[in-house]
Amino acid sequence: GYSREEVLGTSVMRYVHPEDAVWLGSFEQRRLSGEIVPTRYTARGITKSGDIRYFDFSSSIIGHNGEPAVLLNAIDITDSVKVHEELRKSQEDFRSLVEQISDWVWQVDEELRFTYASPRVKELLGYSPNEVIGKSALDLMEPGFAQQLFDACPALRRHEPFQLFQNPMVHRDGTVVWVETSGEPIYDEEGNFRGYRGIDRDITERKRAEEALRTSEEQYKALFYNSPLPMWVFCLESLTFLAVNEAMLDHYGYTREELIGQSIMKIRPTEEEARLRESIKTALGEGYGPRGVWRHTKKDGTPIDVEVTTHTLTWQGNPALMVLANDITERLRAEEQLKKKTSEMETILHAFPDLYFYASLPVGG
Repeated sequence: GYSREEVLGTSVMRYVHPEDAVWLGSFEQRRLSGEIVPTRYTARGITKSGDIRYFDFSSSIIGHNGEPAVLLNAIDITDSVKVHEELRKSQEDFRSLVEQISDWVWQVDEELRFTYASPRVKELLGYSPNEVIGKSALDLMEPGFAQQLFDACPALRRHEPFQLFQNPMVHRDGTVVWVETSGEPIYDEEGNFRGYRGIDRDITERKRAEEALRTSEEQYKALFYNSPLPMWVFCLESLTFLAVNEAMLDHYGYTREELIGQSIMKIRPTEEEARLRESIKTALGEGYGPRGVWRHTKKDGTPIDVEVTTHTLTWQGNPALMVLANDITERLRAEEQLKKKTSEMETILHAFPDLYFYASLPVGG
């Protein structure tokens, strides 16, 4: 708040909070005398109007007019200090959100040892969060699969993000639980890999359904009409519906007569058409069709996000694709909220001058 003329020639301590002036003055005197003292620190300054501001100072020795002098750079961090309480509240909100999500939220270090596990792990695998902390993710997988994990999911080996990776895990009672895993790598400020954080979802029932789909066409049809998940079959040449099950009609709001013989674009927004046609080319050439997450629309116009699994087959003499769709609209919304909260926490943490880190404690430590 001062002009240059008001400042030049005055003591720097004039602008420092009295409680910080003593140790700050000592720092700079010791620095000028050649002692090694910290070059970065936080202190309070006072504006011309009397307001107290917090500054992150960086200092170094320079020559000025033939004399040793201190070059002092100051960054105003008052706002980050003010959000300290907001950070605490955000942490509470974040933990509450994680614990309410129906999927298992976890975090592992660079050796894939769990450093965090949400309470949902008890429901999924039979272990309490404390029993999981310190264990390797490989310890909870089927031994045979654990050995080939990095070949099955090369993104892990490259420390890259991965989505919807399916892997078998072992419940505490010995039964196999299939989960669908998505993870984001964690890097420190120096760019060093520090682990992953992600979400596991139980897909055991869906996995069983997919296995059944591979048995025979007759079994396909039986499962198709009785599946609790929306399913349909469409012709790969005309892109028209050949068959739909009751779950699909109930979920999308159509009657069978409104869909059979109609284009499959009827349940898709126009912006998905180019992507769909490209996927159909893949199905014709390589034997598998659209997979992953797609945007659909119900009869009343409601947009939904669905996770699609497909399988090629011959249906009534036509080259066709059987589709199983799982509505994940609510799940994606919850994940977006979690991602937003996590981003807010990281933004706040990075605004502080202090060092924050995750540490894996030794068992029993």
